[in-house]
Amino acid sequence: MQKFIVTIEDNNTRLDAFLVKCVPSQSRSYIQKAISEGQVLVDDKKVKASYKVSENEVISFELRWIVLMWKKLNQMP
Repeated sequence: MQKFIVTIEDNNTRLDAFLVKCVPSQSRSYIQKAISEGQVLVDDKKVKASYKVSENEVISFELRWIVLMWKKLNQMP
């Protein structure tokens, strides 16, 4: 599980935008899907993509899910 701690500079940023910044290889739409499927947690709680993160919150997600989605997309004809 991948974890990030929100710093003061990211305070009040949407969760999906925060993760795009942390994992720039992934699109915002795929991160939003991971959030909606409960693969992303804020302090061990499910939240919406529009959730505004706060300083010192711990954002955790299964990086494997994002990598698998990337591989699946690249195998499509």
